[in-house]
Amino acid sequence: MRYVSKTEKERQRWMTVVEAIKYIASKESCDQREAVDNLFWAIADNNVRVLLGNWSSDPDSLDGFNVASRYEFQGEIKVCLNAPGYVRLDSQATKTKYPTGHIYGYPKVEIVAGPVVDIVFDFDQDTPIPDVNKRDFWPLLVSRDDIQKWPFLSDEEPHQALSAPKQIPEIPGKTLSHSGAAGRPTSKHLVEIELIRRIESGQKLAISKIAEAKSLSDWLASTYPKEARMTAKTIGNAFPKELNKRVVEKFRPK
Repeated sequence: MRYVSKTEKERQRWMTVVEAIKYIASKESCDQREAVDNLFWAIADNNVRVLLGNWSSDPDSLDGFNVASRYEFQGEIKVCLNAPGYVRLDSQATKTKYPTGHIYGYPKVEIVAGPVVDIVFDFDQDTPIPDVNKRDFWPLLVSRDDIQKWPFLSDEEPHQALSAPKQIPEIPGKTLSHSGAAGRPTSKHLVEIELIRRIESGQKLAISKIAEAKSLSDWLASTYPKEARMTAKTIGNAFPKELNKRVVEKFRPK
């Protein structure tokens, strides 16, 4: 049996951004860009612990990495996936710390081309300086344990299933994954009932359509674990008008 050092064991507790995004994409059945957005929303919500390194940190080692605060992931974030797993944070945005759940407290994420490289100044050669470099981008590691708990429930979500007046009870030995029409199983009617309940009950509004669709997807998985899943993207496409009624009106301060 191969000896595994304490340092190596600790490193195995963390995964790169690329590993995490692949895992989330497989869980959510979504594309890479949506997985990136979902990951950084989870970080901003304190659902995923992160280690942030400096420009000289080696992702295969923990040297130079520190525990990162969710406040560091507010504002504009650029993610370089083919580095793999480097991020650039907007230093101006990180100075303004909004509370959890505030519309401006969530990151705006952009995927950029790489690779991340060191700048070498050679005055004898007329070599262009690359746009992406390790002095701008920091390596990021995320908790493997936290990612493997995906998807997450919001603080309100467990109580919503109990308090819903129109909750449909699960019948042993029977499936609820049919709306009556022929075709493959679907849980669309279950999500529609819960969405209408939220609209009619005047429940606290969501900060965005994406957040509400994600909340409904998590609700479905938690309340009806045996039924067909619906991703946030699928829910967003199925109920665009209804979701608009569940979103806080957005405005930017003057």
